[in-house]
Amino acid sequence: MSERAVPLVRHGAHPMAIAGTMVRARLPEAAVGEACELRAHAGSTQVLACGVVVALEDGVAAVSVLGDTQGMSAAMVVVPTG
Repeated sequence: MSERAVPLVRHGAHPMAIAGTMVRARLPEAAVGEACELRAHAGSTQVLACGVVVALEDGVAAVSVLGDTQGMSAAMVVVPTG
């Protein structure tokens, strides 16, 4: 019996809303308490800030940003870290 490696892929999403230190994004696989990276744009490795999922509703995660929110925009991508 052979074993196959299964790649673990976490998909990010552009924010649906940014209000103060709260970001909402469609992240149906996220879990409450999960850490997220807020990256500058799709394909970017530049992390603008980190956050934590504090609530979920219908596949939309509310992410509380930890630290400075300067530079955040609709172009950024919220990526759960697993």
